[in-house]
Amino acid sequence: MVSQRFWDREEKEPTSAMTMLQQGERSPQTTADGRGHGEKKSRHSQKVIAAILEHGSLGDAARSAGISERSLRRWMHDPTFETELRAARRRLLDGAINRLRRTADGAVSVLDTLARDEKTPASVRVAAAFRLITAALQAAELQDLGERMDELEGKYAFGGQSHASSRN
Repeated sequence: MVSQRFWDREEKEPTSAMTMLQQGERSPQTTADGRGHGEKKSRHSQKVIAAILEHGSLGDAARSAGISERSLRRWMHDPTFETELRAARRRLLDGAINRLRRTADGAVSVLDTLARDEKTPASVRVAAAFRLITAALQAAELQDLGERMDELEGKYAFGGQSHASSRN
């Protein structure tokens, strides 16, 4: 398999946005001892990104980070900051996805128990059964898409040519 899908990754669950950022990579401009060009801005940038991830509005995030909302809006248009924010959001989302993966089996068990328990009201049983069917169909669709992606990646792994055309 050429690519690694999100459900194959094993990542630790961050406790907060700031903790998640602290676990991230060092800036390429930072020296081995953790200091260097752009260190103060990098630390401030991480603080601002953590505030954005933890608050519902830019105004609240700016106040939390100790900058004006106008400054934050300017930062939002800086390509480097945008890239860092996007990466931080992705790491946070990956942590949430991993947590969902760990709890999914238990959730399916609860739905299965509700759907089979004759003492449970019929409306709850129907809702649980519907959720199970929906989840099964979505899982099958994702698996099918994953298999199709693997096939395409394998087909075009040789410089954009399929295996058949690379043999000729």
